[in-house]
Amino acid sequence: MDDLEFVLQKKVKPLIESVTKKAMGVSIAELNKSLLDTLDKPFLDFEVHDDLPYKQAKALFRKQFISKLIQTHFGNISDVADKIGLDRRSIHREINTLKIDVKRLRQELLQPKHYERLIAENRFKETLDQYKEVIREEKLMHLYDYVHNLSDDVLNEIKPAQMTLSDAEDIWEHRYFEKALLAHKTVAATAKALGLAKETVQRKMKGKK
Repeated sequence: MDDLEFVLQKKVKPLIESVTKKAMGVSIAELNKSLLDTLDKPFLDFEVHDDLPYKQAKALFRKQFISKLIQTHFGNISDVADKIGLDRRSIHREINTLKIDVKRLRQELLQPKHYERLIAENRFKETLDQYKEVIREEKLMHLYDYVHNLSDDVLNEIKPAQMTLSDAEDIWEHRYFEKALLAHKTVAATAKALGLAKETVQRKMKGKK
């Protein structure tokens, strides 16, 4: 069991169980597991524009990803390059190519903990939304009130993992092609809409470069 899994099971799981029981008077195992599972994913917050051609959507993702890291790393370009596995020359090339306004981002810095808490809160709320049909509204609304403090408590226990640009891109690609295929139904229609060859879409859906 790796460090994150250990912390989730031994420290975070009891926190979630305690909060759901306090909020609703009962602890529901399925709900607790759903809330816990949201934390076993990279803390990335980006939009997936499956309505855009692949190359354009990918460039937009890279711009979002690098921009957010600049904001949460106090505008330190060298630190960002190190975190995502690029050398200084490569990160500056990305910034220039993607037309990232570093000066503006340095005026709009984000506290890393605040940013991570927002992601945790959004994940918890999205999970609770899925239970609106099975849990009484009054009890569920009471649990929503605990989400902010629960997110803080959880982030005091876990440290969201950093990832390279390549790793983040793999996650984005999976979501992008998954959404696009859902929207266009067939591989052929998806390929046409995204401006790609059918074989490329099939390869990407299998997680291959």
